[in-house]
Amino acid sequence: TAGRIGPGGAFAITGGTYAGPSFETFCLEYNEYLSIGGTYTVTLNTSAVQGGVGVVDNSVAGNHGVLNSYDPLSSNTAWLYSQFIAGGAGLTGWSPTAGNKDELQKAIWYFEDEIAMPVSGYALSLIADANSVTRTGLYGVRVMNLTDSNGRHQDLLAPIPEPGTYAMFLAGLGLMGVIARRRSAS
Repeated sequence: TAGRIGPGGAFAITGGTYAGPSFETFCLEYNEYLSIGGTYTVTLNTSAVQGGVGVVDNSVAGNHGVLNSYDPLSSNTAWLYSQFIAGGAGLTGWSPTAGNKDELQKAIWYFEDEIAMPVSGYALSLIADANSVTRTGLYGVRVMNLTDSNGRHQDLLAPIPEPGTYAMFLAGLGLMGVIARRRSAS
């Protein structure tokens, strides 16, 4: 079934030939959408491709959403997601509620230059946590670039698996059926 899932949030990634555990992920780009149950070609990268508000084209200054444009993953986004994967360690007042996950999505979009600074809400606390020290590196996080058969892209966050399962992870991501379930609205 094709269709827009909504304005981001936490998604569960399962299925396909990858036999590893499922994981929750978040959208990097505000204006990209998944088709539930679609089949995607998947690559792991350090940048979102062809999308988003904050895209920088390496060949033409000022171009947005064009081929060969890349939007590098922010260290602050990578840190926030690594803390989320670790059960909220390092995130002030974290609990895994749907509302907090929505606020985490806003903080991610803020650091990815997709939205302006939120004016209120828990996202402000998450942004402050990420800004509390200078963040460098990608904290074991990568961008999972999904491309469907029509060439549409979706860029999501992905944890890098333990070294023992890394080869299996990469082999399984060659062509993966993705089942993305948006949590049901409360």
